[in-house]
Amino acid sequence: MRIKPTGVFFWILLSWLVFQLSGCSLIGMGVGALADTGIPPRSMVIEWKEIRAVRPGRTVSLQFKDGHIEEGSFLGIRQVPEAEYAKLYKAARDENGDVRLPNLGEKLTVLASDGSRRDAIFSGFDLDAFGKPSFLLEFGEKSETYPAPIPLIKEVQSDSGNPLDLRRIEELIVSGRIPLVSRIGAVIETQAGVFAKLISWPEIRSVEVKTKRRGWLTGLVVGGSLDLIALISVGLWSRYHFLRSE
Repeated sequence: MRIKPTGVFFWILLSWLVFQLSGCSLIGMGVGALADTGIPPRSMVIEWKEIRAVRPGRTVSLQFKDGHIEEGSFLGIRQVPEAEYAKLYKAARDENGDVRLPNLGEKLTVLASDGSRRDAIFSGFDLDAFGKPSFLLEFGEKSETYPAPIPLIKEVQSDSGNPLDLRRIEELIVSGRIPLVSRIGAVIETQAGVFAKLISWPEIRSVEVKTKRRGWLTGLVVGGSLDLIALISVGLWSRYHFLRSE
């Protein structure tokens, strides 16, 4: 007598086959992870101003201009507390008395290279998303600040109507003689322990970003693809024989 497989029997059979055939994914992941152990971590060296594009959590090696190197986990870009920045900026204005630097909160008139003119409140200096030295400005009644890259500015007039020396200001920013509102945040590992610190942009010469090894992921994808093909084939074969038996 011919026994017809029931729907329950079909799904039990298919589940058992899924379990049996899922090994390729695990094997692929294991082989990929094993391959990772024999490959030294790759790295990419970037300019200090390009670190904004690095995702927080990546391992970075910071080469300082004085020659020493510190390695740790990149936290992202952090803002200097307002009161602390005010003290640093005042000290910079006193030190660079030969260059007219605006006061924090001073009203400036900005003439852009495209000919547009706008009034704004000065909030400090920083780098824009492309690493260009910029004025941080508040426009209108909004409390948000926006970077105005110095290379894109034709002229900036102080509250008294006198133009600022943009070339000298840019030189002071690049040389680190004017503090910036943002700093590089990193967790640095040393022999003395692990420390979270904020690092001034001009202190850095270059940044080496360690890239993660992903052989295990490649193996998982390849193995999973083989599993999927096998499961589809078995599923179609089982379904075909199930329908024939009815």
